[in-house]
Amino acid sequence: MQTTLVCFACGNELLISDQESGEIVCGYCGVVLAEREEDLAHDARTFFDDFKDGRRTGPRYSLSQNNKGFSTKMGRRIYVSGTLPEGSSIKLRDFGRIKVWDSRIRNSHEKGLRPAFHYLQGIRENLGLPDAVVERSAYFIRKASELGLTKGRTIVSITAASVYLACRESETPRSLAEVAKASNTDRRRLSKDYRLLLRTFNENLPVTSMSRCVTKIANMVGVSESKKRQAIELVNALESVGVSTGKSPLGFAASVIYLVCKNTNEERTQKLLAEVAGVTEVTIRNRYAELVKLITSRKVLVFDASLLSILAPVSVYLVVIAQHMWRHLPVIAH
Repeated sequence: MQTTLVCFACGNELLISDQESGEIVCGYCGVVLAEREEDLAHDARTFFDDFKDGRRTGPRYSLSQNNKGFSTKMGRRIYVSGTLPEGSSIKLRDFGRIKVWDSRIRNSHEKGLRPAFHYLQGIRENLGLPDAVVERSAYFIRKASELGLTKGRTIVSITAASVYLACRESETPRSLAEVAKASNTDRRRLSKDYRLLLRTFNENLPVTSMSRCVTKIANMVGVSESKKRQAIELVNALESVGVSTGKSPLGFAASVIYLVCKNTNEERTQKLLAEVAGVTEVTIRNRYAELVKLITSRKVLVFDASLLSILAPVSVYLVVIAQHMWRHLPVIAH
């Protein structure tokens, strides 16, 4: 008898299996029917000749799981049904010793990593991190444990520092305050452990993308797509002349959004933008004043007529530089 899966919400039989997230989703209404389903398909690789099929099943290889997802759980009691394969050198009494050694191996190194991966999954859910960032964080956690960096430090702080380092490396816009809040870790301790990992692994971190910060904040405060594009164009123009150098990316992005939305039907308050960006209102006011001063001095120019009309109340004379190679063109006065 063949069993057919149907959606409990709409009754449709068109189901989509997402191999990355392990979810089964209805292809008609989008309802998630199952989460974190194990992959029961046969693996093409063969490891042992003793088994009938010689194929393994289960989840994929992952650094963020204990024993990298290939562990075998043995219960407290040993039950062996049937008979052993003919010619096998393993006796029934040997299973007790195998269980003891399995327990010893687990408790040596993996014992310290088990809670770390548990905290890592909690941080992942709180911050909505992609799989690539989680895997990179798990790599940093394992290396830190191998190098003895966890001694004298809490495993929670090392895990949070690894997550923040992975976010910085992959240019995922997550601030130190957000990671500290998601992991319930002291910000100063997190910052100290992050600098330790940075010195140890000698990572060359890329500069945080201002446009990604603008997109993140704009989505969180509900800014329209047109305002978001105008803010990205403006921040790209400011980056091309080096205005954003040395400034907080999230604070600068929030100030640009405040400037673009000011005196429009989508105006956002400084308090709201400061809470979303994780900065103070004073930071946004200072960055906004610097932008107005730069605008009135006509150091940066803009070709976008709609952006000019929006920024006119602050006497703006901006020209958005459409291409990065235009930065050396002569200034056009308006």
